[in-house]
Amino acid sequence: MAQKIKIKQLTSGLETSGKTLLSDGSGLLSFGYSQSEKGTIFPIKPVNGDKFYYLIDNEEYIFDGVRDKWLSLKRETIILGRNSIAFNVSAYLGIADNVHSSTSGILMKYNGTILSASIDNNNNNMNSDRIIEIRVNNSLSNKVVLTILNGTKSISVNNANINFESGDILHSIALNNDVEPSLENISLIIEIAKRN
Repeated sequence: MAQKIKIKQLTSGLETSGKTLLSDGSGLLSFGYSQSEKGTIFPIKPVNGDKFYYLIDNEEYIFDGVRDKWLSLKRETIILGRNSIAFNVSAYLGIADNVHSSTSGILMKYNGTILSASIDNNNNNMNSDRIIEIRVNNSLSNKVVLTILNGTKSISVNNANINFESGDILHSIALNNDVEPSLENISLIIEIAKRN
């Protein structure tokens, strides 16, 4: 049976205009946008976890308070790889071994954000760190850096926050390190979301 409470006065100290009083089920109340909020203009002053259905692209978004942006709930995955990369060369990963991202890259069809990435290879005997970069438009500054550490074979980054625009190109490159061994059977997974 649902409990009813009577509130004489509620003071939040927060910007609550246009927001709904929500409960998490444990009795904790907060102001936010319910799942039914929708429109063509994103709400101002959202809080972490607020949801909004954007009618322009018919997609639901959630406000990521850590990254301070609206991101689509639907995520996409990009998978890149390469058979091998010698230790003493820098080489691009690709969609297939012969289609490397240095020549064409991955064309982004919307404004978005790189959220996470992970890379693995079959060589368990890494004798030194090896850096792999995911670059937006081959930029040396707008990038995600993954470092496979000495003695490991893989790495994951779950807190990436790199924006790209519609029409930008994603490239991924393994940088040389002049110390053996080579990377073998490399697979890179990149998670992205639309951004507004």
